[in-house]
Amino acid sequence: MKIKHTLIALTLICSAALSAEAELGQFKSYQAPIEQAETRIAFIDMSEFSLKWLATNQQYLINQKIPVMIINGTEQDAKKLGQQYNGLLVGPAPQPDLYLNLFLQQLTVSKYPAVVESGVIWQSKDASQ
Repeated sequence: MKIKHTLIALTLICSAALSAEAELGQFKSYQAPIEQAETRIAFIDMSEFSLKWLATNQQYLINQKIPVMIINGTEQDAKKLGQQYNGLLVGPAPQPDLYLNLFLQQLTVSKYPAVVESGVIWQSKDASQ
């Protein structure tokens, strides 16, 4: 009986984490949780929207040495982008997706492409940031 309750609890935890999965979408910026003030990472996927965003922001990401994680990406995708944008720190998201979803939930990232930097989560960087 105890095992059954444990399995049910794990299923509920996993379901909650999976429901926090980020999606492709647009936003400007918002504050990150205070405990994430030192986190620096960007999230993209291989969609046309994300790749256009990366082309626009790649020099900033390279200059600031902000690593880029490819959601649903592969090592080949990362290698291709690394060759295309010399100096870009890029890699695929961890597997299984549960790890990525928990990380995104902790950072409060719900849409991508996104950059988490200096306590702000942004897609469109303005002069005030």
